[in-house]
Amino acid sequence: MTNYSAKVHVEEVKGVQSPEASRALVQRPGLTLGYWNIRGLGSGVRLLLHYLGVDFIDRRYVMGDHDTQPPYNKESWMSEKFQLGLDFPNLPYLIDNRGGDNGGRVLLTETLPILRYLARTYGQQAGESPESKSFRLGADDPQVDMLASVAHQARTGLAGCCFGSKNEEQVVSSYQETLIPKLVQLEAYCRHHQVAEAPPAKGGKFLAAHVHSGKLISYVDLFLADTLDQCSQALRGALDAFPHLQQLRENVMTEPRVRDFCRSPALTSLPTHPPPAFVHGGSKQAPPARVPYVQLPPEAIEAARQAVAQHPLAAAK
Repeated sequence: MTNYSAKVHVEEVKGVQSPEASRALVQRPGLTLGYWNIRGLGSGVRLLLHYLGVDFIDRRYVMGDHDTQPPYNKESWMSEKFQLGLDFPNLPYLIDNRGGDNGGRVLLTETLPILRYLARTYGQQAGESPESKSFRLGADDPQVDMLASVAHQARTGLAGCCFGSKNEEQVVSSYQETLIPKLVQLEAYCRHHQVAEAPPAKGGKFLAAHVHSGKLISYVDLFLADTLDQCSQALRGALDAFPHLQQLRENVMTEPRVRDFCRSPALTSLPTHPPPAFVHGGSKQAPPARVPYVQLPPEAIEAARQAVAQHPLAAAK
C-alpha cells in the first residue's frame, strides 16, 4: 500500500520569544506553518499539506487561559509577530524554503492565498492521473476560487457562533443568521450539480463539478471538509439538514492520502477555537462560562432543511 504520510514536526510555542530566535526560524530549511494550537483556520492548511505529502514544521502558538496573567495572553505570538519578515503579519503564516515558485524563500499570510500557493506549487506531485496532475487541486481555477471564498465565509460564520456568543441561545441565533445561509448555498450547489450525493451515486465526489464531473479533488474540498468537521464538533446537529455536505466531508476524510491523519489525535484532539471562545475553545473554565459543544434544537435544524428546499438552485436541479 502506498505511504502518503507527510512527516510533521510539531512545535508548541509558549511564552515570550526572543527576536534572535524568531528571526532564525525564517532561515530554517523546509516548510513551516505557523498557527494557534487549535484547529481554526490552520487545520485546513494542515490537511492539505498531509494530502500533498509535504513534510512541514507545525509551529503552534499556545494562548493563555482564563487563569493566566493576563488572561488569554497571546505573548507567544505577539512577541514573534513582527520578527518574521512577513509583509502582513497574521496567523496562519507559511514560510517555504523548499524552493517555491521563484526558487527562493516564500513568506505568506492569509488562509486562501496559502492554500492556493500550496496547491499550485505541490499539487502536480500529488496527482495520480494526467488529469489530476494538470488540475493541481484547482490552484488556477476561478470556479474553485469562488467556492473557496464561500467556504471561508462558512468558517467565519462558525467562528461567529462560537466566539460572539455568551450563552447557548445566542449560539443558536448566530447559527441561524450567519452559518445556515452559507451552508444552504453550498448544499444547494451540490444538489444542483449532483456532486457529493448521499448515498453515493453516479455523480462526482467533489465540488469542482465543471471539471471531469466532480471526480477530481481540489484544495477547497479539503478546506471545506475540515470546516464541516469543526461544525460537527462544536455544534451538534449542524449538518443534519445538509446530506450532500455530510457526504462531501466523508468523501474527503476517507481519501487514502488523509484517512489516517483524519482519524488521529493530531487532528481530533485539538479544539476548534482558542480558550476565549464560548464553544469548543479548549478552556479549563467550566460550564456555564465555557461549553465543549452546543446541541442545536430540532426547530433550528428543520429551518435549515426548509431553507435548502426553497433555495432556487436546489429547486432547479
